[in-house]
Amino acid sequence: VPIQDKDITLKQSFRALIIYEQITEKPFNPITMTDMIIYFYSVVMASSPSDETPISLEDFIDYLDINQGLLEEFSQWIINNQKVDKAFQKEEKKTSVRKRKK
Repeated sequence: VPIQDKDITLKQSFRALIIYEQITEKPFNPITMTDMIIYFYSVVMASSPSDETPISLEDFIDYLDINQGLLEEFSQWIINNQKVDKAFQKEEKKTSVRKRKK
């Protein structure tokens, strides 16, 4: 994702969840547009090198206003990651069932 002339490779992580919960002061459960934007911001922050803050939350919201397609791309990225996670979990269950049958 390009943020202020820097390309940031997004990564889902516990760090992103912690950042989200620190900002919102509530458990992770993004259901509103505000929650999704803050989670997107949290993922950007967690995916950035630890020694730099690429953008403030206010500037990030302004950036999304200008680049409105980014939030849709982020939503699609989340959906794709969930599909991969579910496929991996199904394969993991099949493997563990085979091991138990022996």
